[in-house]
Amino acid sequence: MSQEEKYINFLTKFKTEFQTFYSDPNNQQIEKIFQKLKNKINSTNSLENYERQFFISFLKEVISMVKKEELNHRDFIFEELKKNKIWIPLVKIILLKRIEELKNCQVEKKGKKYYIQELKRTYFGEFIMEKLDFSRKSVLNQEEYEKIISAIKKLNYELPIVVQPTETESFFKK
Repeated sequence: MSQEEKYINFLTKFKTEFQTFYSDPNNQQIEKIFQKLKNKINSTNSLENYERQFFISFLKEVISMVKKEELNHRDFIFEELKKNKIWIPLVKIILLKRIEELKNCQVEKKGKKYYIQELKRTYFGEFIMEKLDFSRKSVLNQEEYEKIISAIKKLNYELPIVVQPTETESFFKK
C-alpha cells in the first residue's frame, strides 16, 4: 500500500467512525472540514503525526461549530460518542449545550396547572418526559410536575417557573 493510500484509508476510517455518532452524514459543513483539513495538514509527515494533527484540528473545528451553534448538539448520538475517550472534549461541550438549553426554558404555572411546552422542546426535557411517560402531555398537575422536578434535580438544576394569573385571579386584581 502506497503512502497516499494509507492517508486515504485513514481518512475513510475516521469519517466512518465519526458518522457512527453523528446523525447527519450528508452535512456539508462536516464535509468542508474534512476537505479543508485534508488539504491543509502536511502529509509529508509520518502517518502517525498526520493522524494526530488531523484529529486535533478536526476536534477543534467541530467543538467551535457546536459552541457557535453552527452544528446542532442534537445531531450527535451521545451514547455512541461517549464510548471513545478521545471524543471527551466534544462530549463535555455537547453536555453543556444541552444543559444550557434546559436552563433557558421556562414552565408556566396557571393556578394548579403547569404548562411545559418549552420544556418538551429541550433535549433533556424530551428525554425526561419520555422516561416518565408524559411525552403526550403539555399540561401537568402538581404531582406529575413534582416527578419531573425530582428528575431535573438529579442534574443539579431547577427550572424557572413563570406564574401566570388565572382568569379568576386576574378578574379580582382589577
